[in-house]
Amino acid sequence: MLNRKQIEQEVRKGKQLEVHLPMLLNHISSDYYAYSGMSFAMHYYNVFEMLVSGECSEGAENHILKVNDIVLNTILEEFDATKREQGIKKLDELRTSIISIMQGLTSYADCFSLYEYMLNRIEPNYKGDLEDIDVEAEVKELVSMIFADEDRLVMNEHIRSMLSQLPVRMTKNRFYDMLKESLSIYEGSEESTVEDFIYMLRSAAGIYKPDHMEEDFPQLMEAVKRLENADYQNLSESDYKELEIVLSDATSRLQVETESYYALEEAVNALYSVLLNEVYASKEAVATGNLLNGIVKEITMLLQEKQFISIPEDLVDEFSVAEGKLEQYLECVTEDEAMIDLIRKDHKDLAQALMLTHHLECLVLSQSLVSNSLFIDLDKQWNGKTVDKSFLEKRWCELVDEFSNVLSEGNKLMNRARIAATLREMPVLFSNTTEVRDYMRNSLASCRDVAERVASVSLLKQLLD
Repeated sequence: MLNRKQIEQEVRKGKQLEVHLPMLLNHISSDYYAYSGMSFAMHYYNVFEMLVSGECSEGAENHILKVNDIVLNTILEEFDATKREQGIKKLDELRTSIISIMQGLTSYADCFSLYEYMLNRIEPNYKGDLEDIDVEAEVKELVSMIFADEDRLVMNEHIRSMLSQLPVRMTKNRFYDMLKESLSIYEGSEESTVEDFIYMLRSAAGIYKPDHMEEDFPQLMEAVKRLENADYQNLSESDYKELEIVLSDATSRLQVETESYYALEEAVNALYSVLLNEVYASKEAVATGNLLNGIVKEITMLLQEKQFISIPEDLVDEFSVAEGKLEQYLECVTEDEAMIDLIRKDHKDLAQALMLTHHLECLVLSQSLVSNSLFIDLDKQWNGKTVDKSFLEKRWCELVDEFSNVLSEGNKLMNRARIAATLREMPVLFSNTTEVRDYMRNSLASCRDVAERVASVSLLKQLLD
């Protein structure tokens, strides 16, 4: 009988696929089950410890208890196909809920970043003697810092930091031209790539706001409204300090919520992959994936009884049995990605003829679930079309309309914050060092607000240091 590597080679060569394709899919499912089983135990332990330490929000706690019910009815019981399907369906619904919540939290994070930008540029006004900077000297020093590293990626990152911090002194039309130029780079790309880029721009500028934001997090929305209603042109020192506290408290709460749901999504994704591959995995893989089930059982019992206390140390010590194995199987599933892609591309019709379509779909989902894209939309379907100039022109016009609306409503400082945040997400459009230097010189020289100029340079140096 051929070993695993030989089977892979035969599939690559397209030989005896009727025999070798089902065998290879089973091997890949075994890798995913072993890796995801151990991974789930570790992530679930992390989530539970957050709950024990009080670092988990109430909303996340409710989601954890729902996951616990799924665990009790699936991996901790004898295999039952019906319960497996029900568990997968419930996990999919939980993922949808968590992703929706995270979209709201991301929107809050972008919003608070805009107000942090504004408050940072007002802060020097309340620190006694305010001394202006020497523009030429500062430009010379900053240029040196930006181009200190010869790595192009590092330089581009430094330039984006510069755009996000230095005073924004450009007309709206110039900004819209830069938007157009940025979009033009994507001509010939897939629509999904363009839409992802546009989402980043809208999100950074605080334009994207999910409908459920206020409903999910009323306290965060209350903080947004307090920050929104402040008069930043006539802000007293006491008003400034009050807003600083509002922002600090809100970002602390936001961090707790974000970390809770991030950790929870890690556990949900791993469990989802376990259930998808359970029926196809070998006995050896199942045994490996279940190595830490003693820890999972203890956690489920404590959650069921709502006893938020740490699990016994002797159980925690069981994590040592997975040392090395998790890394080993991570390498396996990383290598498996190429084989899954090959089968999807070259042997999809044969898989259908061999009634392997469902198995292949489970592996494609598993591939997404264990990827670095934690919150990937499993149901998102793109038409694969590439974009042309007319498509980009249409999306640019729509973007300009959106920006025109928000910029016409905001005060100058907020508008500058929105533009700076958007510039941070754009591709670098400068051709050489001279253009960067000229932009910086114009930005600082055109800024008449000494506090803003001083703060911007100070903040940029902190980022570049």
